[in-house]
Amino acid sequence: MEFSGSCYCGALRYQASGEPLFKALCHCKQCQMFSGGMAALLIGMPKANFSYTQGKPAIADNRYSDANAHREFCAECGTHILAVSDASPDMVSIKAGTMDDRSLYGDPEMALQMADSHSYHAVPDGVATFEHWPWSS
Repeated sequence: MEFSGSCYCGALRYQASGEPLFKALCHCKQCQMFSGGMAALLIGMPKANFSYTQGKPAIADNRYSDANAHREFCAECGTHILAVSDASPDMVSIKAGTMDDRSLYGDPEMALQMADSHSYHAVPDGVATFEHWPWSS
């Protein structure tokens, strides 16, 4: 899979390639805050196959997560592009809404961090759910 994307204003552009590591709805408290209340639609990609093709992201450390992490976003318009966790340093979790062709995403394969979800967070039928990250202990 190969795709490109950008922030809302276009100051940041990126490209990614490789086999997606996951496609998920994340219901963690941080994703809810950054999305305005809903789950975040994410695609996990190998970090080595991700690069910015235009601009340089602002970076914010996420001190309030279960694991040390940082988020990369556009300093001009505020669009969050991705997150990287120290627990999975070889993977980037890209916000699917930033993809130029969102049809490439398809459907989520799993719903993560369901321990933080609310009754208004709908999960499509047939999507596997996990109370936390399935690859963490």
